[in-house]
Amino acid sequence: MANGMLAQKGLTKVEKRELDDALLRLANEYHEELARLVIEARGIDPQEID
Repeated sequence: MANGMLAQKGLTKVEKRELDDALLRLANEYHEELARLVIEARGIDPQEID
């Protein structure tokens, strides 16, 4: 559905790829921050994690 909406906006394939890459980077950053917060909240020493 999102791809259909992007197509209607007239984005090129390159623009779509750049948008996908940016969203993936944002999701990865969010995931890393969330993991850090959970580790901190549980009182886990980050050095002990593989």
